[in-house]
Amino acid sequence: MNPEHILSIVASLWALGLGLGALVKRPRTLTVWSFTVGMILLAADAFLGLQVSRTEGFEDILRLEALRFGLRCALPATWLTFSLCYSRGNAKRFLSGWKGVLITACLLPLAPLLGFEHLFAVDRSVPGMGLQPALELAWLGRGIHLVLLIAAVLVLMNLERTYSAAVGTLRWRIKFVIIGLGLVFAARVYTSSQALLYSAANPGLGVFNSGALIMGCLLISISFFRSSLSGVEVYPSLAVLEKSVTVLLAGAYLLVIGVLANSSFIWAAKQHFQCRRCSSF
Repeated sequence: MNPEHILSIVASLWALGLGLGALVKRPRTLTVWSFTVGMILLAADAFLGLQVSRTEGFEDILRLEALRFGLRCALPATWLTFSLCYSRGNAKRFLSGWKGVLITACLLPLAPLLGFEHLFAVDRSVPGMGLQPALELAWLGRGIHLVLLIAAVLVLMNLERTYSAAVGTLRWRIKFVIIGLGLVFAARVYTSSQALLYSAANPGLGVFNSGALIMGCLLISISFFRSSLSGVEVYPSLAVLEKSVTVLLAGAYLLVIGVLANSSFIWAAKQHFQCRRCSSF
């Protein structure tokens, strides 16, 4: 078993353990249930990533990747709910204000039901040459990754707002959960942006997510020894994007990625043009 497989197994089991472990302490609030479901989804995603890396048949890989898309589509609704509830005494006001976003996020898991052909653009002529075809993203696959990227930024923004509203001992009690989940969803921002940039489902990015999940689980485990998920209440501002460092950093990151991608395209086009000129002589 190679290190990548071990990483995925550890991430999957650790996330599953934390998710189920959160149910041990009472009360089992919406915060606890959304955390449990969210961690189970992350664990399942890591496990399916392991299965994809161990599968040789292309049709089987296609089915597993489609199933992963279905699981990932359930992440926004679950983790947005958690980020709006976690340690917030005024959680009901936030949930009411975000009702439209949450309802839309709940409908997202229906998207993969449209079929493989809308998720992936597969060149089936390649297997005939004895090679594995590239798993390029079709319009629906790219759209889902765009939604996942936006949802990850919104989760980070809400967690940042909760942390900023906490002071003293309250901040000390929640910081490891927020930092841990921050690592997990910062990794998701990176992997979804890479999928959009190259329009391809890269199995190697799953290892990056698994590594971030392990680091996040470590920090969340430390927090579990300090307090339960429902043991702290803060009252953040209802302003949506007020002084959000997350939005600023995400915007700067996507701007840099866009500029680099555009520069690479221009350079490649210039090289191609020069090669054609040389060949004409």
